[in-house]
Order: sequence, then structure tokens, then C-alpha cells
Amino acid sequence: MYFFSSVPFLRILPAFCLGIIFYDYDFKIYLLITFITFLVSCFILFFSIRQELIYRLRYAFGLYIQFVFFLSGYFLMWANDSGISENYFGNFKNTELYVAEIISAPVVKNGTCRVSIKINSILEKTKWKSVSGNAYVYFKEDKQTTILSPGREVVFSASPTEIAPPKNPGQFNFQRFSSLHRIHYQFYPKIGNWSLLSEKNSFSLKAIAYTLRESFLQVYKDAGLSGNEYAVLSALVLGYDDEIDNETMKAFSATGTLHILSVSGMHVGLLFSALSVLLVFLERRKSTRIFRLIFLILALWFYAFLTGLSPSVIRSAMMFTFILVGRSMNRSSNIFNTLGLTALCIFLLFDPILFFDIGMQLSFLAVGGIVFLYPKLYRIYLSRNYFVDKVWSLTAISISAQLTTFAISIYYFHQFPNYFILANLVIIPLSTFAIFGGVILLCIQFFDSAAVFIGWVLQKLIFLLNYITQFIADIPGSVWNGLTFNTIEVILLYFILIFAVVWYEKKLVVYLNLLLLFIFLTVTSFSINTLNRLNAKKLIVYSGTNHFCGHFTFGLDSWILCHSTDSLKAIQLSNNYCNYTGIPASRRTIVFYDSLKSEIEHAGIYSHRNFILVENFKLLIIDSLTPNYFAGLNWKPDLLYLEKKFFNKEQEASIHAAYVIYDGRKKDFFYLAKKGKLNKSYMDIRKGAGIFNL
Repeated sequence: MYFFSSVPFLRILPAFCLGIIFYDYDFKIYLLITFITFLVSCFILFFSIRQELIYRLRYAFGLYIQFVFFLSGYFLMWANDSGISENYFGNFKNTELYVAEIISAPVVKNGTCRVSIKINSILEKTKWKSVSGNAYVYFKEDKQTTILSPGREVVFSASPTEIAPPKNPGQFNFQRFSSLHRIHYQFYPKIGNWSLLSEKNSFSLKAIAYTLRESFLQVYKDAGLSGNEYAVLSALVLGYDDEIDNETMKAFSATGTLHILSVSGMHVGLLFSALSVLLVFLERRKSTRIFRLIFLILALWFYAFLTGLSPSVIRSAMMFTFILVGRSMNRSSNIFNTLGLTALCIFLLFDPILFFDIGMQLSFLAVGGIVFLYPKLYRIYLSRNYFVDKVWSLTAISISAQLTTFAISIYYFHQFPNYFILANLVIIPLSTFAIFGGVILLCIQFFDSAAVFIGWVLQKLIFLLNYITQFIADIPGSVWNGLTFNTIEVILLYFILIFAVVWYEKKLVVYLNLLLLFIFLTVTSFSINTLNRLNAKKLIVYSGTNHFCGHFTFGLDSWILCHSTDSLKAIQLSNNYCNYTGIPASRRTIVFYDSLKSEIEHAGIYSHRNFILVENFKLLIIDSLTPNYFAGLNWKPDLLYLEKKFFNKEQEASIHAAYVIYDGRKKDFFYLAKKGKLNKSYMDIRKGAGIFNL
């Protein structure tokens, strides 16, 4: 009970977050909530008048406070939801022109330049209207896009397109990612249909931070840094990761050190520690302590703006701010209470939807894990040897952070870095030297010879960092792929972790019983899901390929049936699905149906002309229909896939199949998919993959 009394902000945080979750999942409960609030308020008010009942009702009053914060989270989400505003730009359908302010750094990829914008006004029927709402704009890359930057205003003409959900299972959900930034629409203006309204940026902290970051990036280039070394250093120090290639990203992800490439709590902590040491002399006098406090807080938030205000950086800057203010007032606070206060302030000052941001969740869990578990793990082994002690300390920190983040990491990414301890022992120290070196280079940029020397040293250091990362990632078994947890299992695993630690410390039977109960529930859930996976028989017809691409799954065995020209795309789509569902990719067989000869059996698939049999599932792929194709066909395919051209009513009437999938890339087939009169289950795979239970 003493712990909970010392963390009041942490006690109210779960109810507040629950209100956020309820709103996000569109539970229309505000009328019921308002009614219950009125009744509870009357109840509390009536009984609080009688002093002798106050003590008896202390638990009811506590529940009432929790309910109030639940409502606060719910209505705070409602207040920040721009989509329900009458002035939301998406509510106006006949818009001719949009005037917007750029609010993010441009991202150039595949010949397009994407920026986030805040729409301020629209022209509708010769009248200008003030509106609100954010969106993405994709400009064709040209000379004009090179001067796009945060703070500038653009005017353009284009129709808004709603961001679509992923078309295939296991793919990155860009719709959900965008919704976390309150963005639901995107624009694709043509060349000549947009222009800048002003040559100068409007005043904003983001615009200043962007301009300063661009100048710092140029310093690295002038010092001789280039290639992957320049890209990694830019990400380490300034949070600019647009130039890091996919192979480098995969290597850091496989070693469990991807967090160092996105400015996070570790980077802010290093900056805080370095500045604290450099300014320690200001602690001697009371008059200079205030200056030191203000300077440290401003430096932290300046760095947060400079690196793009990512959720993890916001958390770190906010948390260190509270720690500094508390120390200046000679007050020591519980770190868990500080975490709770930090979360509430972030939701209140920025946006409560940040609760769903993966970086925010991982950041809070990692810090909470280090604070909660590190002292206990560190005390397991104490060494008088300085080097051994530091190695064990770093190992204990890595294990603590991994234990509290592994469940949610698997939930989102479906993989686990098996060599994370080895990677952290080597990569974290090297990256720390690189970060300090990058900051020193920025400080001595006006001394050309010294800057070039530091740049040469950093080039070699980061080359070594990248080489070691890739070496560890290439070790067999470096990554455990295909892991999958559902939401209930994630919650159960965290209860297991909490009660295991509490029982280890308290040695009380009640905590052991609770631990065993949650272990039993978790094992039961895993067993049920595993049995369902073993008995599942499905066919997934992927969307986005040039030809038919089907993924047959029978338990843990699967077959990819695709055209040879779609092989790379098919492997990528099936990898996403295997990781998402836990089906092992090692037991997957890829068959190209265009290279199968007549009447051949290969890898468990029997083929005869365009007829394909997998297990007992009959599939017929039609490249071009002719009136005589169905003549004498006395069997019924389970699935008919129509790929090219159109057919007449006589041919349509001759179809005998449980499901008919039209390729929908031609207007004729799209029309038939919508207007077909047959009593069939039609699909247009442009809209998304088809999933069939066999």
C-alpha cells in the first residue's frame, strides 16, 4: 500500500488511458457515461455531508476519482479529434483550391516528395473558408520541391483521397500509422497545379529547427562523411534517417539495436549527462543554479525540436524537466510517479493519441523496466573488478529493458533478436562515442583542419559500428521470426512478469498463486492458438501482383502458387503473412504455375493445363476465355480465377465454381464484378486480398 500512496499520478494513469482506448475503438458511450457521472456525483455529494460516512466511503471515492479520469481521457480524445469538427476540410466536397502550411520535413522517395500539411483555408464556389485538419501531399519531384520546408505555405488544386487500409494480411498499416498523426487524407497534385505562396518560412520553432538541422547535416558532409557512415551519424545525432538503406536498417533491427538510429531516451540522457557535468561548477552558488536549471531545460527541448519531436524524445525531455525542477526545489520524487506525470502531461499538452504510438509505448516500458528490474538484476552479481562491473551493469540494463518490451515488440514486429546482449555490449558503447564525436564536430565546425580530422575519425568509427552490426546480424539464428502474440497474451505476459518479480521479493504465497494462475492462462491461450494454427486450411489470393498469386496453408505447411514474373513480390507478401500468423517460412514451397508442364505433380501440387489441385482444393486459372473452354466440363472448381479479357453471357452461364475472382484491372471485369447476375461470390482483388477457408 505504501508504494501506491507514493505514486498518485501512476494510480490515475490506467483509468485515463482506458478512456483513450474506449474512444479510439469507437465505443459510443458518452451518453451513458454522462448519466452515470451525474448519479455518482449525487451519491458522493449526499453521503459526504455526513461526516461519519466519509471514512467508510473512501474506496467509493477512490473509484469515483478513477472514473473521473476515465472520462477525462475519453473527452480529451474527443476534443483533439479534428475529424468531427464542422470546419474539417474533409467535410467539403466541392473544393477548388487548398491553402496549407507545411509542418514536416519533406521525404523524397521514388520520384515523389511527401510532406505533411496543415490546411488553413479552401476555395469553394468562389468563397474562401477557414478550415482545419492535416493531410499528406505527394508532389512530383522537380526543382521546385527542393525548396519545400516546414513553415512555408503552398496553394494547390487536387482531390483528396482517403488513405486506404493494407490490401494484404501482415502488410504495414499505413492507414493506422497516419491516423496516429490525425491524418486521414492524401493529395496528389499534378505538376503546375501547385505553387508556393511565399519565399520565406513563416515563424515557427519547427521551421527554425529544420533549417538548423539542414545546416548541421551540411557540416557532416563538409567534414568528409559520406555513404552509410554519413547516414548513420545523421540518424544517431540529429534523428535524420531518410538516407539509411534497407540493409542497414535490417541489420540494426536483427541485433535489437534499432532504437539507436532514432533519437530516443538514450540520446537525450547522454546529452543531459554531458551538460550536467560541463555545468557542474554552476552548482556552487544559489544565483547560478537557476541559470543552470533554465539552460539545461532549454537545451533539452531545443534538442527535442531539432530532432523532430519524436514521442520517445518528448517523453525523455519531459521527464528530465520534471527531475530538474524537483531537484531545484530539494524534492526527491518516486521515478514511477514521475513517469506517470510525464505521460499525463504529454497527453494533455500534445495529443492523447500518442498513447498508441509504438515508440511512446516502447520508451515508457523500457524506462519502467530499467527502473523496476535493473537494481534487482544488478544485485544478483557484484564484482570488485571495474571492467567486469561495467559489463555486467550494461548487461543488466539490456536484459531489464528487453524483458519489459519483448512482448509488445513481438506483438508489433513478430521477431526477437536472439543476440541482443552481445549487440548491446558492443554497439551501444561505439554509438555513444559516435554521438559525442558528432556533437564535438558540430561545435568545432569553424576550425576546418580539426573538423576534417574528427570527420575522418567518425567515418572509420561508424564503419566499424556498421560492420560489427552486420556481422552479428549475419550469425545464424540471429533473429527468431514468425512469433505472434495477441492482445490478451501480451497483457497476461506482463502480469506474469510483475507477479514473478513481486513474489521474488516478498516471498508471499498469494503472489505465487497469482503467478501460477497467469502462467496457466497464458499457456492455455498459446495452446488454443497453436491448435487453431495446426488445423487451419486457408487460401490467400494476394492483391498487387501482375498475375494470380495464391498462398495455400495447411497447418504449418504452405505452398505459394504464382507466376514466375511475380516471384519476388510473392515471396515478400508471403513473408509478411508468415510473420503475421506464425507459419514457418522454412516449410513453405514456391511453385510457378506458368512453368508446370501438362499433367505433372510437383511439390505436392498436381497440374493439368490450367487446372491445379492442392490437397483436395480444385483451382482453375483462366488466362483467356473461349466459348469451348467449358464444354464437357463435368466438375466444379472450388475457385475460378479470371485473368484476361471478357466473356459473353453464354460463357458466364457455363461457370460452375463456388467462388469467382475477377482480376479487376480492366473495366470490363470491374463492371462484371459489380453487376454480375450470377449467384456467385465475386471479388475484385484490387480492393484487397481474398481469404478462403478450405
